[in-house]
Amino acid sequence: TAYRSYGYQNILWTQAVSRYGSEESANRISARPGQSEHQSGLAVDISSAEINYQLEETFLIVLI
Repeated sequence: TAYRSYGYQNILWTQAVSRYGSEESANRISARPGQSEHQSGLAVDISSAEINYQLEETFLIVLI
């Protein structure tokens, strides 16, 4: 994902609170609405079927 509106980020963060049981836990994996770089367009998440569309903290660039 790339750009996220405030409303969409709010949905994601609220889901994280529900899933992880507290705001403190959710803050470890999701930015609060208004604090996400996705809202500014400066962040993007990249994933693939090979890792079941999960996110990893590493990124490898291969030059061909």
